[in-house]
Amino acid sequence: QYLTPDGVSNWYSIPMIAECSDYDHSRDLVRELVTDAVQRRLRTDLPVVVFLSGGIDSSIVLAIATKCHNQVHAITTGMIGSSDIKAAVKVCMHLGVDLTIVPTTLEQLLESIEPVIFHTESFEQNMVRAGVFSYLLARKARQLGYKIALCGEGADEIFAGYGDFIDPREPSEFLQLTMEFTRDLHRTQLQRVDRLGMAYTVEVREPFMDTQVVECAVS
Repeated sequence: QYLTPDGVSNWYSIPMIAECSDYDHSRDLVRELVTDAVQRRLRTDLPVVVFLSGGIDSSIVLAIATKCHNQVHAITTGMIGSSDIKAAVKVCMHLGVDLTIVPTTLEQLLESIEPVIFHTESFEQNMVRAGVFSYLLARKARQLGYKIALCGEGADEIFAGYGDFIDPREPSEFLQLTMEFTRDLHRTQLQRVDRLGMAYTVEVREPFMDTQVVECAVS
């Protein structure tokens, strides 16, 4: 939204579309739109880093980025021996991408809580819990000299990746829950990513939040 002398106006609203195409068409369209979204966020001569969790969303972003830019690096963080780090290593070996691992301990995570709360200006549990990892990734990206990062944020919301979606639901209820998660992102996960990236002057870009991708996913 934006503020005018006449009050608050909507800049953009996600349309409530419930037109589901067949699977093959939807798959191809999603692939096309996500690829285009990553490409448009890589229109730079600067080297780019991808915040890699080892999950499907950030792995897809990394895979597309390597085809669109010739200076792509990956950073991951987690406890030594964690499944996330193992998955990130496997993805980077498959793609032939250099990976920087930021190993963490419980003590380091606890030490990160205070600066995370300071920079996000929030005590919200989910933001703080996920924020300690975003904080460590942004700090390492800055140390390595990167100014632009890509991440997979938003994919769980628009493609129903959370456990909340596991229970069987009516299509209308499923869509409503997806929209609630997505519309809440500006004050939760996207705020976390933006503020913790900016804490180290790293611009974090989210291809899955491209409006065309969002509108396709919620349909």
